[in-house]
Amino acid sequence: MAQIHTFHIVYNGCDNKIWRDIQISSTNTLATLGYCILASFETLAYHLFYIEYNGTKYDTYLDDFGDAQAYLSEVKLNQLSIKVGDKFEMLYDFGCEQIFNISVIGVEEMPRGTGTAYPKVIAGKGRGIIDDMPCDELLQIIKRTDKAGKSDFVITNEFGHEMVWDYRNYSLKCDDGLIRIRVKEIKDAYENHLDEYDY
Repeated sequence: MAQIHTFHIVYNGCDNKIWRDIQISSTNTLATLGYCILASFETLAYHLFYIEYNGTKYDTYLDDFGDAQAYLSEVKLNQLSIKVGDKFEMLYDFGCEQIFNISVIGVEEMPRGTGTAYPKVIAGKGRGIIDDMPCDELLQIIKRTDKAGKSDFVITNEFGHEMVWDYRNYSLKCDDGLIRIRVKEIKDAYENHLDEYDY
């Protein structure tokens, strides 16, 4: 029977500011865990990433120069004998090195008939991250926002409009409501259009 794994994911250095608790079925691949993180943390999902677990590096692709040992999309969670307390690390964007620290906080049997309800975001805080921005720079924006009580950081959205980016603007309801759609889109992009990605 399938299990549900609950992962606590923290953007490196942002322990109480930007984090998520995400539940995923054990029948999903390790890549799906990565897609969930990219979706929930509002990345543009246009860089490669890898996940390390128990001394093994799982990558989005293998080449002659890297040290990856397996494809993320070929390893299912139920093949890894995951238990509570296990640690993973995900690195997104090899140039900027945006790191997510992942802890397993729950492993339980999936309730019968609930398979389509996963993945689920069950808790979280912080809007997400900004692509191509190192964690220390994002932390400076967070500190300025906390000190001033409002954000002064402006970004240009996908429609070309400028808007104030405030890490505190996070909706768990919207995140969970959209994650299954976003994960499908990201999976298709990574697994069918990999040649279009930046490192």
